[in-house]
Amino acid sequence: FSAANYKIVVKDSLDSTIWTQDNLPGDAAATIVANLAASTGSSLVGHIASGTGAVATTVQSMLREQVHLASFPTMQDAFTHCITSGCDLLVDRQYTVTAPIMIDRQVDTTTNEFRVIGLNSNAGFYTASAINMFSSTLVGVNAPVSEYIAFENIRFSASANTLAAWCVDGSKFLRMRFSGCYFDKIRLTYTQQNLQSWYLDRNVVMRIKGIFIESASGGASVLSGEATDIKCTDNKFEQGNVTQSGWLKVGRALVGSDFKGNLYEAATNPFIDLNGSSFGAQGVNMDGNYFEGVFGPVVKLGP
Repeated sequence: FSAANYKIVVKDSLDSTIWTQDNLPGDAAATIVANLAASTGSSLVGHIASGTGAVATTVQSMLREQVHLASFPTMQDAFTHCITSGCDLLVDRQYTVTAPIMIDRQVDTTTNEFRVIGLNSNAGFYTASAINMFSSTLVGVNAPVSEYIAFENIRFSASANTLAAWCVDGSKFLRMRFSGCYFDKIRLTYTQQNLQSWYLDRNVVMRIKGIFIESASGGASVLSGEATDIKCTDNKFEQGNVTQSGWLKVGRALVGSDFKGNLYEAATNPFIDLNGSSFGAQGVNMDGNYFEGVFGPVVKLGP
């Protein structure tokens, strides 16, 4: 800005003038522009929603009601902020994960559900490393330690289906939800403890090798290999004859679980495999599922 005086005019999207300021010296105009351009500039701009009774606030306050992964220097920083602040995390594109992202929500202490939400069909997480993409720093005694986490419209993918990679460390989490997600060449979870309250609805699983969800026996817990309250509704599992692929395998018992409206196609392993389990299935409901091209039994209760 030069030494001349300036006039600042603020207009809305319809080109209607809503504020003006005449005869601003060049240095004053420069200060206003600098303040608005600063990282705190949005706090200087007012906002009020349309409608009777709407409360005036700032653009900054409105924007901070939503938190984007892209706004943080690292993925871990974004997750930590949202968990601490109690807000959802929005994902705008595919992010490459090279080390586990920690989600610490101590069991039986949370009062809400932490949601990770994809904004488009490519939003999600990719790995070329043999890792669990999500884990927790919390330490438990033979039991899951972190709870109430939901992934919505997230794409999980791996570089190859032979990679020893999973989306989530099953030994760390319970009360999980996956809604409208896409899994490509990557399994959901594996544990030698127990799985409790895992809900999956409207997900698509493609080209995995191995068992998508597995609770194996052999761990230190008396519940090792147990899966309870597993709800799977309207999911699609299409493998194109990838060998040794399956939906769920448990080593001890499957209890109080529902499987409704799922498509299970061209898989070489059972949809539910209880072979070798100590207690089999108790209180399990299966309704309206469609099976096609499964090489062997759909549900395997024994050898």
